Amino acid sequence: CATSDDRDSLRCPSEPQPFSGNLWYTYTSPCSGTMRLSTCEATDFDAIMAVYEEATACTCELRTKLTACGDDTCGVGGGPPELEISVTQGHCYTIRVAGWDAARGRGELEMTFLTTCNTADLNDSGAANLADFALIQRCFGETFPGPRCSRADIDGNGVVDSADYGYFFAAF
Repeated sequence: CATSDDRDSLRCPSEPQPFSGNLWYTYTSPCSGTMRLSTCEATDFDAIMAVYEEATACTCELRTKLTACGDDTCGVGGGPPELEISVTQGHCYTIRVAGWDAARGRGELEMTFLTTCNTADLNDSGAANLADFALIQRCFGETFPGPRCSRADIDGNGVVDSADYGYFFAAF
């Protein structure tokens, strides 16, 4: 989703901040929890970051619901940003990393889950159990599973199959 967007301002968090030279990333969260987005370690310019959330499939154009933004949050004035955000399983997050006021340089975006993802907890009960196993059983063989069975396709290959049993038991 890289672009060479023109310079624009974004209220981040309350005062308009000048974003330019944007790089856009999309990410679909595999589970609900807390995630850290950091550019602290390897960014050598005055960067700024914003995150947008959508409850739909990821595309580069989803940029409507501003969830979080940060500037100089690595503890250095005129430095890179770091954010901790709550994420929801299956939601799309569009991450915008840019130069503050036309700043340019090299950088790296590190994404870290601070919450353990249990891919075997298919019904979000807080633990993997027989109800989750029953969901895989009920949906076994479905190709491109709809809303009722999409969680049972743990490996995301478009079919609920024996590989999903393997992933379930590995996480169980």
